[in-house]
Amino acid sequence: RSHPGSLRVCRSSIPALLGGSHILGLGTAECDAIAQANPGYVLESPNFTARMVPPQAGACPAGTVPIHRLLDNRANASFRYATDSALRDRMAASGRLPEREGSSLVVMCAPK
Repeated sequence: RSHPGSLRVCRSSIPALLGGSHILGLGTAECDAIAQANPGYVLESPNFTARMVPPQAGACPAGTVPIHRLLDNRANASFRYATDSALRDRMAASGRLPEREGSSLVVMCAPK
């Protein structure tokens, strides 16, 4: 189901030599930035999943839940996603790097 202000989500594959993972990007700007910064990644789908909503000032609007993205701190990239802030905090405490700034560290918001 779509939510007002939603954007497309792309999915790119990270080849095994670079980590063997996937990254989800929100909207055209982030998807293009991922591709430009990582020419070895393979765009699997420009419309991978239901449309997500960008956070506003680090918070998700009513009717949505936060999605957090964390990168492990290794040469071969691996991303993990969480909807629970306590899980995000445990992953960050174990060395994963949250991908956004601000206290909520939200990369996108999923409709409930």
